[in-house]
Amino acid sequence: MSLIAFYGVFFLLAPLLRFPLDFSDAAPLIQVIFPVFLGYLATAIVFAFEGKDVETRAPDLLASLTKGPLLVSLILSVALFVAFWLSNSTDSPVRPAKPMPFEVFSSLFAAIIGIHTATTSALVAYLFGSERRP
Repeated sequence: MSLIAFYGVFFLLAPLLRFPLDFSDAAPLIQVIFPVFLGYLATAIVFAFEGKDVETRAPDLLASLTKGPLLVSLILSVALFVAFWLSNSTDSPVRPAKPMPFEVFSSLFAAIIGIHTATTSALVAYLFGSERRP
């Protein structure tokens, strides 16, 4: 998870740090890493529960799956908001060649929210689904 968070923060802040990427170039790169990250999370959730009751096969993994995606989403959200603010602020000391367009901001924000939505939905489905199993 930490590598995905690093990539996301780097791609969000790269245009502000004079790295040769525009925000319109960075957005597709972030969209490339998200499905990989969501796939890892989904696989980990299945592994953690794998036919068990709420007492999971891997309680430490469950704790990581609960806290980790929230932390990654929070870090990426802060980086996204800072990047959008700095790139569009008239008095910013780190103005990139092209400011982040709102369309890029909104699509990246939707992807970041997707991390939290995917893991929360999967965890809730397993936790509440286990109450109905015989």
